[in-house]
Amino acid sequence: MEQSHCLIFLKFYNPNIEGPAIGVSLPLDVVKWQGQLVQPFDPNITHLNAGQSMAKVTDVPAQVDYLIKELKTTYSKKIDFYKDWKLLTIFIGANDICPSCSRYDGDPVKNGDYYESNLRGIINQVYANIPRVFVNLLPVLPIGQVHDIAMSSLYCIFMWDTFAKNECGCMTDNSTPDTRKIMDLTQQEFTKRMYKIAKEWDDKKLTNFTVKVQPFLSNLTIPKEMGLLFLSELDCFHPSTLSNEAFTIGLWNNMLQPPNKKSTTIPVFGLEILCPDEDTFFQ
Repeated sequence: MEQSHCLIFLKFYNPNIEGPAIGVSLPLDVVKWQGQLVQPFDPNITHLNAGQSMAKVTDVPAQVDYLIKELKTTYSKKIDFYKDWKLLTIFIGANDICPSCSRYDGDPVKNGDYYESNLRGIINQVYANIPRVFVNLLPVLPIGQVHDIAMSSLYCIFMWDTFAKNECGCMTDNSTPDTRKIMDLTQQEFTKRMYKIAKEWDDKKLTNFTVKVQPFLSNLTIPKEMGLLFLSELDCFHPSTLSNEAFTIGLWNNMLQPPNKKSTTIPVFGLEILCPDEDTFFQ
């Protein structure tokens, strides 16, 4: 993984910051065999970035366990486990939205219940095991719109009919307008549940742990005239390098914006970076 703009910004203010992944890790469908994780996290690659390609919300507790272990062992002399603040960004849900048209008979509310229960457990796990954490929760963008963009390309149509057919079941494999609508309604439910959980933690008024929603993707509409530039040139589903750069700046900007003024979308091009001053803090 490349170092993100957000990390570069943070390093400007704290050159000793720890955590970025260096190298390439395999997606979960490669490292799982008969439901078992056969390739553990490689600390030489992963470091403190435990995110895994193709992960679902049920895979995150194992990622948190890895972070706990690394903070207490590999990083025990670099990070004061009890005194230093940690920034944890959780961006999970796309792979839970993709099968939502078939889970619980396609009921977005029940899909939301499933997601909320698992996400709440993850936050509780972090709070119980890692002191002094600022948690970012990132909603997933409305995925259904990716279909129309991909269908404008003969290459993408071929990929979705062959190699990427199972990439996102409710969209890439014999999808319909109804299945894609269920995906978007489920995305809305997931976002609502994030805000619900964040409010619960905000109401606790804790001074050593906070949970904030950074919603810069929640209402994102991909411009059709530049849509293919937004998508991966490999599978026409994942974001491109250009999109990931825009996502990084969107996250950075959201963290500097007050809760009632956070942007819920970003321009894919021409996105300006907010510069903090001495009175700026993450929120």
